[in-house]
Amino acid sequence: MIALGAYLWLGGAALDYYSLLRGVVIAGVAYTIIAAAAQGLMTVVAQAHLMTGRLSVVFGFGIFVPLVVSALLGGWLVTHVSARGTFILAGCATAVIVAQAFWQLDGVVRTPRRDSDFHESGLSAIARLTAHRPIWAAALIWFLWNFGPGWGTPMFYHLTQTVKISSQLFGTFTALQWGFFLPTTLLYGAVCRRTSLTRLLWWGTLVAILQGPIMFFANSASSAIAVAVGFGLFGGFATAAYMDLIMRSCPEGLEGTGVMLSGAALALATNSGNLFGSWIYARGGFALAVIVTTLATALIVPVLWWVPANVTATREGERATDI
Repeated sequence: MIALGAYLWLGGAALDYYSLLRGVVIAGVAYTIIAAAAQGLMTVVAQAHLMTGRLSVVFGFGIFVPLVVSALLGGWLVTHVSARGTFILAGCATAVIVAQAFWQLDGVVRTPRRDSDFHESGLSAIARLTAHRPIWAAALIWFLWNFGPGWGTPMFYHLTQTVKISSQLFGTFTALQWGFFLPTTLLYGAVCRRTSLTRLLWWGTLVAILQGPIMFFANSASSAIAVAVGFGLFGGFATAAYMDLIMRSCPEGLEGTGVMLSGAALALATNSGNLFGSWIYARGGFALAVIVTTLATALIVPVLWWVPANVTATREGERATDI
C-alpha cells in the first residue's frame, strides 16, 4: 500500500527534484520489504517441500523477465509516455501486488517442523541468527556476486562513448544480458535434482568468473551483442545456485530475516559497486573496473569452503541434516 500510494502521489504531484527523490525512496524501501516478504514466503515453502532449487529458478524468472521488459520498454516509455503516466503505470502494477496480499496462504506455508507452542523473544532470535553461520556465508557470496564495479555506469559509458553504440542499442544489449540468464537458470532447475548443491556451486562459480573477461571483446555493435548473450549465459546458472544456497541457509522461523540480510547484501553490493566503479572508471578506465569485478567474483571460491557441508551436500529433494 505504501508503494502504491507513493506512485499515485508522484503521478499527481507537482514534480521537482526533492519530491521525486522522496517518492522514489519511499517506493524503493517499500518494494525492498515486499521483495523480502515474497522471498521469505517462498523460502518457507521451498524448505518445507525440499524444492529450494526449483523455486530459486522460479524466483529468478520473477527477477529477470521484468528486467528484460524494463530494458526493452524503458526507452519507448520515455518517448511516448509522460513522467506522470509512467508513475501511474507503476502504481497499476503495484496494485496487482496489493491484491495478491489478500490471498489466503495459511495452508500453503504451514509446516509441521516447528512446535506451534514455540515462542522466541526478539533478542533470542537475533542471537540465533548471529550464530547461524550458513546465512552469513550465503550473504557474503551474494554480496561478492553482485559487487560489480565494471557494470552499471562504467559499462554504459564504455559502450556508448568508447564503442559508440547508440542508447537504443544499449537497451537491447541490457535486455539480452538479462534475457540470456534464463536458459542457464532453467538448466539449473533440471540438474539440481541430479547432483549436490556443492558441485553446482563450484561449477556455477567457475563459469561465472569468465563473465568479466568476455567484456573485453565488446569492441563493436555486433560484438557487444554477442558479449551480452555470453554474459547472460555465464551468469544464470550461478545466480540460481546462490539463490538456492540462500534459501537452504535461512534459519527456521527466521526465513524473512535471513532473506532480508541477503537483500541488504545485494543493495550494499550494487550501490557501492556502482559508486566504486565510477571512481575506478574515471581514473583507470573500463579495463581496470572489469578486472576488479572479476577478482570480486573469484573471491567467491574461498568463501565456498566456509559454507557448512551439511547445507550443500544433498541434491534437490533430499533432506539435509539440521543446520
